[in-house]
Amino acid sequence: MEKIETRIAALLAKAESTTPQEAEALTAKAAEMMMKYGIDQARINEARLGGSREGIVQSAVFHGGVYANSWVLFSHYIVSGMGGMRSLRARAYGKGRGGKMVKGWNFITVGFENDVKQADVLVKSLSLQCVAAMARWQEEAEWRMFMMPPSQKTGERKGFIEAYGAAAGGRLRDLRTVLVEQSESESPGALVVMDRRKSEVDAFVDDIGPRKGRAATESGSWEARMDGSFAGRQADVGQARVAAGATAEIGG
Repeated sequence: MEKIETRIAALLAKAESTTPQEAEALTAKAAEMMMKYGIDQARINEARLGGSREGIVQSAVFHGGVYANSWVLFSHYIVSGMGGMRSLRARAYGKGRGGKMVKGWNFITVGFENDVKQADVLVKSLSLQCVAAMARWQEEAEWRMFMMPPSQKTGERKGFIEAYGAAAGGRLRDLRTVLVEQSESESPGALVVMDRRKSEVDAFVDDIGPRKGRAATESGSWEARMDGSFAGRQADVGQARVAAGATAEIGG
């Protein structure tokens, strides 16, 4: 297990500091290894233990500042694309720039321990790649954004982040479908195992009883979302303190 995780970490670390073309290939390989390992590990646990005994856990990441909700949506798209997990958000306070406490959101991933661990790693890596892609996009779109007021420029960046996450999440969903079907064809049972695990996660979240979150609205102009979506597709993935009672399932 540690050997696989080390290889995945090395691939993603290199993807975060190389050319867009090489990052695409490295991220694709890392995501495929990550998701295939997760499917295989789930089947092994089921066979060995006579039922899934891997624990269901929650992982929270704080996002503050003006782009907080966009990063929450970005993370939701990635986790949703990976499958088998649920994402929630909760109003929270955390450290912003300069160490000052700011209000924002905790993005909460709920799922089996190995799935959540891998999701945290991939969300972090793809977010760094998104920031790099957005910097390149801003240089190319400078002529269009030059006369925009600051608030509109912020909206454009929000739209880029959200569209990048949606596109990358869609690629992950496609990859997961292919890998599950491959596993099922090689040895029937993968679909049953994955469905059972998802049902257990759903039951866990239902017991928490989060209120339904308001459906998220899209940010940014059509151009910004198209550019973000294109950049997200280039990320080819293989074909703090929570306010009481504020947990909500992410809509949209």
